[in-house]
Amino acid sequence: MLVFVLSRLGWLPPLPNAENAIEVGLAGLIIMLSFALTARLNEERRSKLAAQQEALHHEQQLVREQQHSLDIMRQASAELEQNVARRTHDLNVALKKLEHANAQLHLLSTVDSLTGLKNRRYFDQAYQQELSRMRRDGSDLSLLLLDIDHFKRINDTWGHAIGDECLKLVATAITTQIRRETDTLARIGGEEFCLLLPHTSAAGAYFLAESIRRAVEALTAVFDGQRIPLSISIGIASTSQQLPVPDSRLQKLADLALYQSKKDGRNRVTLFDSATMSESA
Repeated sequence: MLVFVLSRLGWLPPLPNAENAIEVGLAGLIIMLSFALTARLNEERRSKLAAQQEALHHEQQLVREQQHSLDIMRQASAELEQNVARRTHDLNVALKKLEHANAQLHLLSTVDSLTGLKNRRYFDQAYQQELSRMRRDGSDLSLLLLDIDHFKRINDTWGHAIGDECLKLVATAITTQIRRETDTLARIGGEEFCLLLPHTSAAGAYFLAESIRRAVEALTAVFDGQRIPLSISIGIASTSQQLPVPDSRLQKLADLALYQSKKDGRNRVTLFDSATMSESA
């Protein structure tokens, strides 16, 4: 355009094709702009490609980090499951040991350590349960109180160690005469035993008591070459629908019957009879 204007003004000598100077200039400008645009597009394409590659790299790195995190989580989860399984196993073992210990403790708390029979604590619980059952179904219930004769004399003469052996022998003799698992035999103190017989009439209780008395009488207790005679006195009290006895009196009546056996010479069985015995005796 400058060449065209200067030529028109006469400031430049006439040039051939001066009229086409504008078209030539525009064509050159378009070509230059095309190169510039092409260069710019190529630059943007390279920048975009670089950005995509960088984004892909970051994405791949993120995927690797996520995979690593998943691996750590899986490992942690596996370790946690193993720890939980191990702790659960340890806890189950501990619970079983505790249950066993509690069972042993309960057994020790209800068993007489000398004779292996049930103790007074166990008998009192069983006695209340049987009284409740008796009231519920109206069945018979018999109670035997047993006392070794002249036991103090045995302790004084031969010593407590021999007395303990005699207690074991008598406990074993009584146990051999009991046939039912529902019957409860307990040592309630010193030389005294108690036998609870559910679903047993007075006649059945008397028959069993006589068997026990004869078994104790037949014992051969020999210590240091000396024979120690053993015998037992027994008192019986029974209750039934036909002959009801108040719950609170059953043990008292059995004790009165035992006292009568002692009074009548020992080594005998006495069934409480309201016609011949007084509860105030």
